[in-house]
Amino acid sequence: MFTIRNSKFSLVRKTLMVLTLVLMLGLSMTSLIWADSVGSTGGTISFASGDVTVEVPSAATSDEVEITYTSLDGSSAPGAAPEGLAFGSQIFELGVTKGGEAESAYSFSRLVDVTVKYNDADLAQAFDGRSDHVNLYLWDANFGVWNLDAAASRDPVNNTLTSRQQVLVPVAVVVSSASISTPSTGDYGVTNSLLALLLGFGLLSILGGSYLLRREKNQGVA
Repeated sequence: MFTIRNSKFSLVRKTLMVLTLVLMLGLSMTSLIWADSVGSTGGTISFASGDVTVEVPSAATSDEVEITYTSLDGSSAPGAAPEGLAFGSQIFELGVTKGGEAESAYSFSRLVDVTVKYNDADLAQAFDGRSDHVNLYLWDANFGVWNLDAAASRDPVNNTLTSRQQVLVPVAVVVSSASISTPSTGDYGVTNSLLALLLGFGLLSILGGSYLLRREKNQGVA
């Protein structure tokens, strides 16, 4: 009798452990995806404890839509970080759902501001702790690459970067730990020796022209 009761207790305990594990896994998965609605009047939506803000201006959409935020990491990102660079503290995907269904490549009528906050760990990883080595990259699904958002505005006081998008795409904070070198002028650069040669040639041209003028003048007098 004791053996039967003990086996039943063990079975119940194992069942409870499995259910707890499933519940915890479900909660951890759902915590990665958030959504909030916005309509024709626009609005501001915050995700990731305020580290990601989406500002939709008025008349950017005539529909009631939901903006979804999915947190990503290096393994779940659509592609690896650009060569020589590293992902920072934020990698995420924004999307739009309408009527409960995902809208692929939904285009807003006006540009939407996506503001991302980078943290001290990003700056510590950046070359010389400089904020200009922390940038936003946008995922290009057509070519399968991360592209620098060169138009993103930077606020070094509040440690934020703002991207303006009409179609929401995956976004990543990307950090460069190497110095930014000045681009080479290549074969078209003007070296010091070439500059001296050009100056010498110009001086000789001036002297030669002056000599010819004096010669013609003297011949005219004679």
